[in-house]
Amino acid sequence: MRPKQRVIIVGAGDLGKSMAEKLSHLNNEVTLIDQDEQKLSSVSTNFGGNVVLGDAASSEVLKEINLGECDLFISATECDKTNLYLALLAKKYYRIPKIYIRLYDKNKSKVLEGESITIVCPAELSVKQLEETLLREV
Repeated sequence: MRPKQRVIIVGAGDLGKSMAEKLSHLNNEVTLIDQDEQKLSSVSTNFGGNVVLGDAASSEVLKEINLGECDLFISATECDKTNLYLALLAKKYYRIPKIYIRLYDKNKSKVLEGESITIVCPAELSVKQLEETLLREV
């Protein structure tokens, strides 16, 4: 059995909510943060974690969630700059061991060169999936 991890996810859009639900079902301690109360209110009743309404970049919220004590950090907001900032903050200041971020613009990932931060780029994933599908059909 895997050890329980403390997970913090910023961004309660489709990706953030989906990951929060999946990771909480795997018996992890998950906190989902967003500034949009409507997004947080649409989290599934099956979600077994905590929700926090607020700006994840604010010192008050960072203290409330004890960011430095988490094992896994995911930044999945709609804003690449926010995701980059939070990833660097989590890595450099809080020294979180596992960090994943979503970037819409892969070119912005240059800021993270040399850091052990995993980047997920939806456009890149879509292209790969489309290529694989087309190659099977051709």
